[in-house]
Amino acid sequence: MSKHKATEATTALAVIGDRFPVLNPETAGQFVAVLHENLQGEDIGAFDLERIKVPTGGSPFWEVPSTETGEVEATKHFDGVIVAWKGTKTYWATAFGAGAGAPPDCQSDDGMTGVGNPGGACSTCPFGQFGSKPATPENPDPKGKACRDQRLLFVLREGAMMPTLVSLPPSAIGAVKKYFLSLASRGVPYSAVVTRFSLVADKSSGGIGCSLAQLSMVEKLAPENATAVKAYAAAIAPSLARVRDDDSAREDAAA
Repeated sequence: MSKHKATEATTALAVIGDRFPVLNPETAGQFVAVLHENLQGEDIGAFDLERIKVPTGGSPFWEVPSTETGEVEATKHFDGVIVAWKGTKTYWATAFGAGAGAPPDCQSDDGMTGVGNPGGACSTCPFGQFGSKPATPENPDPKGKACRDQRLLFVLREGAMMPTLVSLPPSAIGAVKKYFLSLASRGVPYSAVVTRFSLVADKSSGGIGCSLAQLSMVEKLAPENATAVKAYAAAIAPSLARVRDDDSAREDAAA
């Protein structure tokens, strides 16, 4: 590599290291050490991370906590690096709107095994089949599942040292899978790019206005940065095992 190209590569690495501090090797090492010291082996709790969720009612704006002040800001899109994700499932025996605030009857933190009633293997659970969702006056002919799927994406935003939990409802699962497959077809891991999260207006099967999440690639990370993301994700993965998003699970369940 020529001296000119080496300088360009070093400059690019420094620039993205300023935007995403944990991609700077020195800062990343300090962060991991501080995280282990502060948590002393404890998991991150179910609701400890900052959260972003798809807005209700068809709003075109995300409500995003500022990485500098923590104050919520309205924005049409935001960018970040997806460092990890998982699928979860949540089931309530009562209809939407009844028993507000009640804990779910059954839930799965890995999308495969439910804990509670009915519990067991999610793949064979009747409440996980399309058409099992109970009818309501607002939606007399539902097409969905009684057990609600979610995609929880752990997204490292610019300027942040901890990931933000981006909670996506069933309506976004197809878009996420399509985006990940698009990256895979080019041999690119989801953690090796900066992803943009946008919104488009739509209506549910019941005619209710809603917003659909859209994911797109902004830029591809340099190999050094992609390696740093992998190391960062591996360091925090054990602490993310119990993270879930029950607090918003019923808000768009009628959609």
